[in-house]
Amino acid sequence: MQAEMSSTSVRQAGASDRSLAIDAQRVGASEQRLDVVAIEEPLEIRVGRPGESGTGHALSVTMRTPGHDRDLAIGFLYGEGIVREPGDVVDARHCGPSGNVMRVDLRADLAFDVASLSRNFYTTSSCGVCGKTSIEAVAPSVSLSSPPTMRTRPSSRRTAAWS
Repeated sequence: MQAEMSSTSVRQAGASDRSLAIDAQRVGASEQRLDVVAIEEPLEIRVGRPGESGTGHALSVTMRTPGHDRDLAIGFLYGEGIVREPGDVVDARHCGPSGNVMRVDLRADLAFDVASLSRNFYTTSSCGVCGKTSIEAVAPSVSLSSPPTMRTRPSSRRTAAWS
């Protein structure tokens, strides 16, 4: 099966991944080529009511592979017990220029107290994003100016090292 694959059958990069030029290091040789890498970005989840102006109330920031943000935001609200059935959600849409903020409008008569949902504990991940309540809180710790370089160690140690 492997022999039947050609270089033209390589999948094109999409919304959840990106093609990057890499220096592939092999024993005694180096070659420049394109590689497809997964994209992970923060998503800020906000809630509001129909007719309210602005971007709503920030609840949480989570890391995700972009692509199904509406489902992720509604699923998060369901998991937190904020919504219990599909009719509790009136609308869900991206807001702001980044594409990393999702506003979910809840039914006007749905009991919801923003203050009761504030997280009063410290949570961290290796990158420090999870547990933040807004994209603005993440921005000082994230630099997108230059992508990291990934080097592969010799086959005896097949783990990736970032520089």
